[in-house]
Amino acid sequence: MPIVTIQIVQKDPKAIDRQTVQRLADELGEVFSTEPGRVWVRIQSLPHAHYAESTRTESETPSPVFVEVLQSALPGEDELARMAKEIGAVISRGIERDPDLVHVLFLPGASGRIAFGGRLYKGRNQE
Repeated sequence: MPIVTIQIVQKDPKAIDRQTVQRLADELGEVFSTEPGRVWVRIQSLPHAHYAESTRTESETPSPVFVEVLQSALPGEDELARMAKEIGAVISRGIERDPDLVHVLFLPGASGRIAFGGRLYKGRNQE
């Protein structure tokens, strides 16, 4: 059930086309080793003017990509490290951004605290 939210800081906002989003979802599905329809991807654009870094001027400030990953449970540290590297590679390649500017945050496991269609999700065993 990974839900991946990608927020792109953009100096010149350009639309991300549906094919790119689908390709990212498909490739991220491989990273998570999921069945079809189990990885959801949302992309948001953040204008560069709405992003700043301390003691840097606007022209010095890069345009990073922030990725949040919500899963039913967090895997171990080695698996997180593998996934972080692969997620960064997939996204940097998919939106043509330097991999050093792709930052991944794994959110706490959602099992028992997220609902789909009004039904509390308690992990894959409930299906």
